[in-house]
Amino acid sequence: DPVGRQEVISTLYKLNREKGITVVLITHFMEEAEYAHRAIVMNNGEILEIKLNTHLIYTTHKETQIH
Repeated sequence: DPVGRQEVISTLYKLNREKGITVVLITHFMEEAEYAHRAIVMNNGEILEIKLNTHLIYTTHKETQIH
């Protein structure tokens, strides 16, 4: 349910912003991960990428350069 997912994301974002609560969210939807301050992309238990404030800080992809 896209509307329900957006309501949950909005509520979690509000709790983080207003109450300083840390939220750990596991999702298969990359558009939900866009709201995160930190994101870890995994596949079969292996970390593929780590992003901090939308900046890529780690990747296993050799063709991707980290700036």
